[in-house]
Amino acid sequence: MGYTWCHDAPETFPKGLLGAVSPFSHPFPEPTAVSILSSAVPILGTFLPFQAYHQTDIVGKVITLILLAVSLYLFGVVLNKWLALRGYKSYNIVFLRAYEGHPHPAYLFLDPRGLISGSPIGSVYIEGMNELLRHLHAHGIADSDLRAWKADDVRQVLSPSEIEAVRSACERSLAKQQLVLESKMSRIATAISGAPSLGLLGTVWGVMGAFMAMTSGGSSMISAVAPGISGALLTTVAGLLVAIPATVAYNVLAGIIRRHVVALENFEDSFMTDVVRLHAMPDAPASSIPTPVAATGQVALVLPAAPASPAAPLAPVSIQNAQ
Repeated sequence: MGYTWCHDAPETFPKGLLGAVSPFSHPFPEPTAVSILSSAVPILGTFLPFQAYHQTDIVGKVITLILLAVSLYLFGVVLNKWLALRGYKSYNIVFLRAYEGHPHPAYLFLDPRGLISGSPIGSVYIEGMNELLRHLHAHGIADSDLRAWKADDVRQVLSPSEIEAVRSACERSLAKQQLVLESKMSRIATAISGAPSLGLLGTVWGVMGAFMAMTSGGSSMISAVAPGISGALLTTVAGLLVAIPATVAYNVLAGIIRRHVVALENFEDSFMTDVVRLHAMPDAPASSIPTPVAATGQVALVLPAAPASPAAPLAPVSIQNAQ
């Protein structure tokens, strides 16, 4: 006897094999959220950490819950820090694209539409430009001159002390940005060193309680102390589960921060190179450097003048007391 599978007539499906069911129905009930949780609870109850948690004392339970809260907090800190560093990288890329290709470093600063807020490199640039413009305005160089700057223009008006002032402004801003980049990293480092120690404290406390219970019960069997020891070791496991991912996250974030700091230092060097090339005074010749005068009472070495011709004899060297 043959049967035909017909989508248009499900009632032709034979009865008696699977009962009065259609070909589109399932012989088993569909799982629900309540049935899944009810079936998972016995499985979780046999899971080793849950058994150890129920066997530990109140101190071990408190320490385990603290470590669980620390792990959740660290997850939020690491995620927030990673997203922030990723945003800084995007802002720096956009800023550098807008900064490069102009004949003068002040071009982007004088056009506020090109400034990118949120860029660490942009913050260093703004601090350096504020200090640079203050000195350029003092020497009569206006903003309009900088906007009309040509590629071959050079106006060497800044003294070495003024150049150093611009460099110091950039370095101060760079140090501030480095602190911003490294913010909250100390919290991760504290968790790396503190979580295993806290877990070890719970383990020592639990082992101590297990041996005290064995002494008071008068039993030396391992079965008397095994539940307490297993519960005590749970805190060490929890501490390691906090510290190991935190160590990995710390190293990854530290590498990203290091790359950001190198980018800041490279930009500062490039910016100061342009400032020195365009505005630094040339070095004074050696003949114009004044000779220091010897103090009174000191012995001075007086050298003779150069001979007028190669044939002229050399004058003797004399030592005189400087008056």
